[in-house]
Amino acid sequence: MPSGIYLGRQIMFSLSRLFCSSSGIVYLALLTLLVFLTFTFLTGPVHSIDTQSYSRWADLLISTRFNLDVYFTEIANLPSLRIVFISFVALLKLGFGAYWTTIFVMVNCLSISISGYMLMRILQIDNRGTLEIAFIFLVNILLYERFFWSRYILSDTSFCLISTALLYFLYRSSRRSKYSHLHVILSLGICGVACLYRPTGVVLFPMFVAGLVFSFTKNDRLVVTKLIVLLIPILGMIVLIVWAWYMNSPALWDESKLSRILARAHYWFNEGAVVKKRFHTYLPNPKTALDIFAIEMARLTQYFRFTTPMFSSAHNIVNVISFIPLYSLGLVGIWRVIILLYRHNQPDYIGILSIIFIVSFAVFHSMFLIDYDWRYRLPCYPPIFLLAAGGVTFIRNLVRHPV
Repeated sequence: MPSGIYLGRQIMFSLSRLFCSSSGIVYLALLTLLVFLTFTFLTGPVHSIDTQSYSRWADLLISTRFNLDVYFTEIANLPSLRIVFISFVALLKLGFGAYWTTIFVMVNCLSISISGYMLMRILQIDNRGTLEIAFIFLVNILLYERFFWSRYILSDTSFCLISTALLYFLYRSSRRSKYSHLHVILSLGICGVACLYRPTGVVLFPMFVAGLVFSFTKNDRLVVTKLIVLLIPILGMIVLIVWAWYMNSPALWDESKLSRILARAHYWFNEGAVVKKRFHTYLPNPKTALDIFAIEMARLTQYFRFTTPMFSSAHNIVNVISFIPLYSLGLVGIWRVIILLYRHNQPDYIGILSIIFIVSFAVFHSMFLIDYDWRYRLPCYPPIFLLAAGGVTFIRNLVRHPV
């Protein structure tokens, strides 16, 4: 019996060293990389309609010898907000020829591994325990959605690394007692890269601005933080209400430079589309701004949906098993953020930044459209993981110290 107790203690000590040491989480990140590389090696790269467009645009960029003036002149209809990603694809095609898609998928796996490392490192800096870091590691390698999209030749998975890096540096900056030019420059640079990698990079700016406010306001930081958290749902609703009115008034934007993008958004509203091509989610064609707002609210809830009749039974079952605990812990994590801030005057900055991140993306896609396979939710998984880890912390503390 004593030997069994000793063995158990040794195992717990070894696990603690693995999950709580800097070298330990490097090993965990490498293990994550190995798991995803094995999966993608067995399944192979997957192409989509968007992949064909990216490949064609990359070929055009190569044909112009990376002359952006000529490139944008020849294809004026291509938004410049993807040029970093298209350049990345072009470089892969130049460097690896027919094997560029294999290297692309390997970069996807590396992105998941590095973003997982950043999440675990955030929890280490925040003095969380072994349980929370182990949770982050496990959910990162067990969530089916991460595996599913890692095979695709799309920008979403690597964009997750960029957005997680911004979250990481903003959090590091918020913890510093002195203002750091380096962290601000790094965060601004990451924001710029994100905007030129995917159009949704602009959605990161609310979190970026909040991170700067946390860094600049040292004396009144607590008051400002409470105000920002209070404003998150209020500003979200105001944006959606104003957007519904704006979409219902085409005369205001029909002649603007963004009329093409706005007309596309208006088209999907007129269709009653909630989730693209998932017709069972559609609402009746809107007649008023209030009807458009109803579609926005439906999108806001559908953005977090994880089952659909269009998925296979196995896919739905796996998602139920995965997302119900994940979302439940995430909600507990949000409650923890509120309790710490308003009851104990202890801002949980990583939790607050994660909430701003998720709300920004949910509101943005409520304004425009939700992809038919919920692909546009991918960047939100890292902050959801962090909030869920906060839920684990809350429950653990509640068990140890019952109220």
